[in-house]
Amino acid sequence: MNSKFFWGASTSSHQVEGGNLNNWTVFEKENAKELSLKSTLKFSQLSQYRRLKKEIKNPQNYISGIGADHYHLYKDDIKLMEKLGLNAYRFSIEWSRLEPIEGEFDISEIKHYQQLIDELRKKGIEPIVTLWHFALPVWFEKKGGFAKLENIKIFARYCRTLAKSLRGVNYYLTINEPNIYASQSFLYGNWPPQVINLLIALNVYQNLKVAHKLAYKKIKEHNPKIKISIAHNVCYFEPDGNKFYNCLLSKIYSSYWNHDFIKSIRNELDFIGLNFHFHNKINWGRVKNDGKKLSDLGWELKPESLYDVLLDLKKYDLPIMVCENGLADDRDKYRSRFIKKSVEAVKKALKNQVQIFGYLHWSLLDNFEWDKGYWPKFGLIKINFKNKQRVIRKSAYLYLKLIRDYCDLSKKKNLLR
Repeated sequence: MNSKFFWGASTSSHQVEGGNLNNWTVFEKENAKELSLKSTLKFSQLSQYRRLKKEIKNPQNYISGIGADHYHLYKDDIKLMEKLGLNAYRFSIEWSRLEPIEGEFDISEIKHYQQLIDELRKKGIEPIVTLWHFALPVWFEKKGGFAKLENIKIFARYCRTLAKSLRGVNYYLTINEPNIYASQSFLYGNWPPQVINLLIALNVYQNLKVAHKLAYKKIKEHNPKIKISIAHNVCYFEPDGNKFYNCLLSKIYSSYWNHDFIKSIRNELDFIGLNFHFHNKINWGRVKNDGKKLSDLGWELKPESLYDVLLDLKKYDLPIMVCENGLADDRDKYRSRFIKKSVEAVKKALKNQVQIFGYLHWSLLDNFEWDKGYWPKFGLIKINFKNKQRVIRKSAYLYLKLIRDYCDLSKKKNLLR
């Protein structure tokens, strides 16, 4: 594995590109009004609700539209990455652009992503490519999507085509957060195709394991040197006190949510792609967090827990890349501290012999946050969605300083070896 440490940021195609036509754009148009009507029930308990109420209740908030227009403005955004000292950028390929009709690949769209990769390479920024990040071509969803095992070969074909077509990519993530996708789309019904069925959710979850394995095989047949993983959502489950049942439940939750998928595909992983957002304190099966510091979305902010999940993943003896770690913070109130504590957690894990080779903050840009729309602001870079103006947030400069300090320290103490 590359001895160079990657400091970067992440995005996904549907969340920042704009102008997509996929199952999410269909969902948005059909559900925007309903999502706005339900927003009071969902978000009124949040501390920022009164201030952001107008935006949250606007139906247009729930339609991605042209968004940040990263598709056309990627060169400007890469210049900002360079300014911030980033040497890695995780982004996703929009499957619906590449294969708008089943079996027919759009050469011009392949060329677009190749130009993006080439531009990153010119600036010394490593492209970390996610092949699928939640949004599906409309035709694939109509065929049953990942709920049908026979569709897996279609996904593997897409992955192999991309790997054969794109130059300059050393790291692929086949699937983003399979546990989140299966639960949100097929258990809770919040995301398309809005199914609420435990058995179907479990079936999709198992099919995604098969999908990764087959995609891994097809990509390796083309180029065995490419490093492949998934971006896996891992939570820190902390027992509330030392009560036996809370400790037991925390271990059970962790075993299934954090480890089941990794164990199932262990032989098809070259490294572990870790997405960390949630610290959950477990009290008799319920999440009961302290609520001292919360993001705009009400997520508990305990970035120190990143160390605990990194240490827990050490047992697999695989290199780890933190592919996502961030918070919704419109006023940039907590982001500097969050980044500082997260980087400290990474450094602490490195000193405890955890094989970490990258930290990518979520997100590079303010983005479309799925069924919540545009009001949660995750970006190191603030986006004015009316005129597409980019403004680097103060916390991003703190990230730059930490990167520089760490690189200087690593040269002196050889921490990355």
